[in-house]
Amino acid sequence: MTLIWVFFSLSISLGIAQPIHCGLDDINREAISSVSGFKERLLNTDKRLEILARNINSISPRNERTLTVVVHVVYNDAHENISDIQIKSQIAALNRDFACMDVSSDIPAEFSKSFEDTGIRFCLATVDPSGNPSNGITRNYTDIQQIGLKKDEQGRRLVHYGRKGGADGWNPDQYINIWVCNITNYLGYATRPGQAPHAEEDGLVIDYRYFGTQGTVFPPHIEGRTAVHEMGHYLGLLHIWGQNIGDCGDDLILDTPPQDGPKYYCPIYPIQSCNTNNMTMNFMDYTDDPCMYLFTKGQGAFMRAVLVDQRAGLLSGNGSTCSEQSGKTLEDRLHLAPSVISGEILISMTDPGNEILEFHLFNSGNRWVCSYKQLASENMSLPLNHYLPPGFYFLQVKTSLDQTTFRLIII
Repeated sequence: MTLIWVFFSLSISLGIAQPIHCGLDDINREAISSVSGFKERLLNTDKRLEILARNINSISPRNERTLTVVVHVVYNDAHENISDIQIKSQIAALNRDFACMDVSSDIPAEFSKSFEDTGIRFCLATVDPSGNPSNGITRNYTDIQQIGLKKDEQGRRLVHYGRKGGADGWNPDQYINIWVCNITNYLGYATRPGQAPHAEEDGLVIDYRYFGTQGTVFPPHIEGRTAVHEMGHYLGLLHIWGQNIGDCGDDLILDTPPQDGPKYYCPIYPIQSCNTNNMTMNFMDYTDDPCMYLFTKGQGAFMRAVLVDQRAGLLSGNGSTCSEQSGKTLEDRLHLAPSVISGEILISMTDPGNEILEFHLFNSGNRWVCSYKQLASENMSLPLNHYLPPGFYFLQVKTSLDQTTFRLIII
């Protein structure tokens, strides 16, 4: 590990090219020169988002919202045609990180109270725009290699158009479109609200090698956080350093410290610029997946406000429900070991979706004992980290859509 860190440090000091990350700023610069009126539109939507940032508290509901996603796999060879399992692992990663469920125990003390669950969730569509059943995944073969950044003579990116070798997006007012393909030049890119060069291009584009947490994923971007970063852009966030590298710019969020530009790899805290310690673990920086793990409270509030003000169609529904939800109740799907002997509550679950489960333990007198939060999976355990008297207890389990309570015995 020391040798790797020394190599990374030398790479930076010698001016060796940094890893290629987000293409948002480059895509916008290209669109300014090729799309008529795009610069003015960009400036106007930037101003609207700035006004929104100053009025977050009045339009930032805390109730949980689930947004419908469709993933368009555009592939030239078998490696690019990623599996359903890989796609579902990315949806799970989005839910994990938008719930801030993977915050490191080594988080610096100054940032330890900066984060919270954003209240935003994601699921694959069950219904297409015509009302037909769907698994939320489309697959299109293309004979165009490295299609992710290729454009036609009008500057339209081919990956977004079926007639040009890509895949047509679904109604961008109701679905979050994610195109997965071979980009080569970037890990991914996305469009901020109102800033798609063409309406059909609104959404995220992610390289197939950096999408999800299993399957064809390449280190160090193996935790699905390329899509988390790009979804932050899609919901209005700027990079943590703002619009321009080097000038300690404003990202519109009050609780993110100023920063002079991107940080790479896994920097050792503290890294300083702009007279402050940088929040290099923020999802809107460029650090490696294992070393980024939070959105701040302000970022969450801003994204919720953007949903209400700029992407309200995603909240109105499209007749779709989460494809991972079986229709069965929590009570039917959850199974608890009736007795707790080894210091942990063991739980199994059939048909786990991308749900965030909240567990609240109460004693026989209905007094709260402790709480947990986990992403649903087939096998879960809740550790009891302190002594509890033997006896009857009640475990309440909740999701955004359902809840149930189980009785158990601690021996």
